[in-house]
Amino acid sequence: MQMKKGAIQKKEVEELIGCGIADSLFSEALQRAVQKQRKIYGNGGREAVLQRRYLLALTGECARSLIISCSLWSSYAGRPIWKKSIP
Repeated sequence: MQMKKGAIQKKEVEELIGCGIADSLFSEALQRAVQKQRKIYGNGGREAVLQRRYLLALTGECARSLIISCSLWSSYAGRPIWKKSIP
């Protein structure tokens, strides 16, 4: 698969967040970042929002968020988060 010139690369995101990520996590993070970018611009954002470096930063932010969500889900899966006090 050929990448478009200027397309965000997985390696760039990994360098930005300081750890390796799965291809599926990268794809999801990039998709969410593009959605965020469009929403921000559509809500009156400046042209700067459309710059590549802004999309890279958003992709890193989304990747971190997904990593944290997955980690927390793994930690609490199958366990009640709130313990009920028994009288």
